[in-house]
Amino acid sequence: MLLPVQGYIIQLTMEQNPFESINRAMEEDSLRKATLELELGERTAFRKLLYERAQSALQAVFDDLTKEVSELTPHAIISRSNGLDIGVGNVKLGTDPVRPLDENRHIDVVAYSAVGVIQPEDRYRFAGRAHSLWYCDPITKGDFEWFELGFMSNPLSGRRTTVEPYNLPPTSEDAWVAISPTMHTVQMGYNFQALLAKEFVERWIGWFALAAQGKLQSSGSIGNTRLTIRAS
Repeated sequence: MLLPVQGYIIQLTMEQNPFESINRAMEEDSLRKATLELELGERTAFRKLLYERAQSALQAVFDDLTKEVSELTPHAIISRSNGLDIGVGNVKLGTDPVRPLDENRHIDVVAYSAVGVIQPEDRYRFAGRAHSLWYCDPITKGDFEWFELGFMSNPLSGRRTTVEPYNLPPTSEDAWVAISPTMHTVQMGYNFQALLAKEFVERWIGWFALAAQGKLQSSGSIGNTRLTIRAS
């Protein structure tokens, strides 16, 4: 009489196995989702920390720039309502606010801004220069710092801009094609250069002073050494 009972118990256990497999799969799926959510949360927190660090570092440079201009040109009109705007007559030295970014690119740009000097157009229709500022890792993956770069129209394209080089945000496809070896209507006008505070401030004050004197001219060339940018 025990055999049928044992057989029934075995049969019942076998019939329960599919449900156990489903439960196990559901648990594994929940664990996988929780892991992904944790990783996403950690990544978001890490990028937020990087952005705050980038913003603080660049603001310190802009503060040094403002201080130097104020000491050299006490009558300069300074505004910080939307980035930095320094004016002397009809010449402007300005920066854009620092903005965060999270895009899937081979060079990871965490934050970006821009700086430029604008003057009245001269007889060649040149009206100043502007550079992009990207907080990114173009040399070594994961090694983030502020870089300065600029863009210009390819002479063969027949296009010309009054500001040259000019800035492009890292959201622009033209910027990424210009960085690549591909021939394009837009090319590099100022190669990637690590932003060094003292050199940066002195150089932009120099260009600002030239513009105020009506002597700022287009360089007509890139003017700085090309760094080796990683391709992946």
